[in-house]
Amino acid sequence: MDGEISFVTSGTVTTPKGFLAGATYAGLKKKVEGVLDLAILSAEVPCVGAALFTTNRIKAAPVVLS
Repeated sequence: MDGEISFVTSGTVTTPKGFLAGATYAGLKKKVEGVLDLAILSAEVPCVGAALFTTNRIKAAPVVLS
C-alpha cells in the first residue's frame, strides 16, 4: 500500500464509501428509553469481515450472545 494514512477525526462507521449502518432496540438488553441494543453494518458490495472474541472466563453480554 503506497501513500500516507489520513485520519478523519469526525468520521463515523459509515464514513468509508459503500457502507451503511442502522440500529434498533431488539430486546437484547433491558429497555431504556432512547437506547438501542442492536447495530447492523452493511457493505454495498461483497467484502471480507472479521470479528475478535475473548477467551476470558468473564465475558460481556455481547460476546455471550454471539
